[in-house]
Amino acid sequence: METIDVGFKKFEVTRQAYIVFVALLIAFFAQLIVLIFFVEDTSISAYMILILYIAVMIPLIVYANNCFVTGKCVVLSWVVSMIYVAIAVMSVTGMIALALASTKKPRRRSKKSSR
Repeated sequence: METIDVGFKKFEVTRQAYIVFVALLIAFFAQLIVLIFFVEDTSISAYMILILYIAVMIPLIVYANNCFVTGKCVVLSWVVSMIYVAIAVMSVTGMIALALASTKKPRRRSKKSSR
């Protein structure tokens, strides 16, 4: 077991989860460096989206990887269930929006003479 110290709390995780945590942190800083130094049209919203994504995904991915080894993933099953529900709601909402947005009249089929 490895320890991840986030300042206010320490977490005991498996070696696999620790390796994933380190890899994701390295990837985060690499992406941040690319955003800062190599992307010219970077706005503050791009930074915020990246930071929000990382703030949500790193703990979720590390927890999922830890659950693969230790088992008893009740919390993870609830998180994944809520993600699936959100995806289902968004897809239904999107389909309804598409249906309401298509205010075009149905096309008339032209009858061609077969002479």
